[in-house]
Amino acid sequence: MKAKKIILLSISSDIGFEVAKDLLKKKFDIVGTYNTYSNKVEALKKSGVKLFKLDVSSKSNIDQVAKKINRYIRKDWSYFISFAGQLNPINKIVNIDSDVWEKSIYINSLGQLRFLNKILKKNKKKKILFFAGSGTNGTKDNYSAYTLSKILLIKYVELLNSEEKLISSSILGPGFLETKIHNKKKIKSKKNNNIKMNKIIKFIYWFFSQPKGIVGGRNFSLINDKWENKRIIKILRKNKDIYKLRRYGNKTKV
Repeated sequence: MKAKKIILLSISSDIGFEVAKDLLKKKFDIVGTYNTYSNKVEALKKSGVKLFKLDVSSKSNIDQVAKKINRYIRKDWSYFISFAGQLNPINKIVNIDSDVWEKSIYINSLGQLRFLNKILKKNKKKKILFFAGSGTNGTKDNYSAYTLSKILLIKYVELLNSEEKLISSSILGPGFLETKIHNKKKIKSKKNNNIKMNKIIKFIYWFFSQPKGIVGGRNFSLINDKWENKRIIKILRKNKDIYKLRRYGNKTKV
């Protein structure tokens, strides 16, 4: 049987690495990008993953690497997951250097979308997944660039899903997970981290298995949504607005 081809952006991230290890067990044919060479990258290389060094903050590098990947894989892939992201700069909006702020937004959203656009062949079925963050239903003070980037991605997957009938795109909010992008003291036990990581992996396979009408264009919460409950399928099939960015209160009577 032909191996399922998947592209993982920032495969060397903590979540990306764990997902890649499980995908290898499932015999996926993996292409991954990384920014900094590490023991994890070395391990993936030895496991047969095709790797490309990529700086997602650089337009020219994105274009160069995407071209190399297209030559290697000929745009013949079925799945794409982006794990790229950074929390910095962490400060109030009025105190942040504009150049630093804009670069963060590029890394957390626009650079990822540029890369995807360069490798996307629109006449074949694709499953595309991004990762969301906090601030969707409220404010996350001091994390404006990160939060705004994630909001952009949430709307992007809905638009892409609507425009392209063969593409099923979604985004997952994993909740807090202690990874290297946080750069702070551990506040979660290793056991809890492993449990959540396993749940993320489980969600990914669930997403892969579901039809476009059920998961397409939606922003799922790993913790809050009952995606493991079979009854959710009926609810999602009926309501096209669940788990999407919507203005609440339009029908409020005054």
